[in-house]
Amino acid sequence: MNVFTIKDVELLTNIKAHTIRIWEQRYSFLKPKRTVTNIRYYDAEELRSVLNISLLSQHGLRISEINKMDQSAVNNQIHSLESPEAKQNRALNELIILMTNLQIDGFEWVIDQYTHENGIHKTISELMLPFTERIAIFWLNGNDIKAQQQLISNVLRQKMLYAINNLERQATKNKTIILFLPEDEHYELGLLYLSYLAKRNGMNTVYLGADLPLADLLSVAKFKSPDFIVTHLNSRNPSFEKFLPKYQQHLPNIPLLVSTHSNRSVFKKFPPSVVQEKHFTDMPTFFNSISPGFEG
Repeated sequence: MNVFTIKDVELLTNIKAHTIRIWEQRYSFLKPKRTVTNIRYYDAEELRSVLNISLLSQHGLRISEINKMDQSAVNNQIHSLESPEAKQNRALNELIILMTNLQIDGFEWVIDQYTHENGIHKTISELMLPFTERIAIFWLNGNDIKAQQQLISNVLRQKMLYAINNLERQATKNKTIILFLPEDEHYELGLLYLSYLAKRNGMNTVYLGADLPLADLLSVAKFKSPDFIVTHLNSRNPSFEKFLPKYQQHLPNIPLLVSTHSNRSVFKKFPPSVVQEKHFTDMPTFFNSISPGFEG
């Protein structure tokens, strides 16, 4: 059985720990267990309860009303929600629960069903991207459950590669970008999403993958002469700090764009002028600015 701290539940649900504690005090639907040292912990069903209550409350039901429902009534109410936003949030919640229980077949089915109903681009932007951001924050906060991370990352990677490979060839905008992850950086989903966006936006993409030595990047960059080089960091990377001066030395005229999930800079000190740091969610706007005419 999976066990979660209140911080885990906060990260997976986007519900503040303070709010969760208030719900526990006022209502009966959430009764966490406690360790011998009196620390709260929650199982997968309690995590599901928080996700369900949050979804219903966002769509007009009062918490006091939800508290009077049995599980069957809650499920019926959730599946009666028909707005696009509700369906999106319901699918996202299902992915979170399926991930924690390692139900890979169900996880893939939710993605495939959403794709069937909405198309691959909406599935990536409305479902896979928010899920990727949510679990990235969860794992980066010390909740790195290796089995879940490996299995779910592989499923999402396969879906993303399928989407990239099946993009219709756009009229090129004569912009070339190289995408890579530096040494000691292995979490590839964010970079794959950026590759998808760039290719869909009509740019020529050179995808070099994860854990790339500087020498290999320099070799390809000198051969391809890209307009930009793009990487994605999930957290501060000591190897990348050492990489920057060498990049500045060898590629002073090629902008390096560093995409991050964090609202705080991943740099210990101000990076070289050739380097720009952008939040992950700002990258679609950036790609559109250098290749106008893209419709997201």
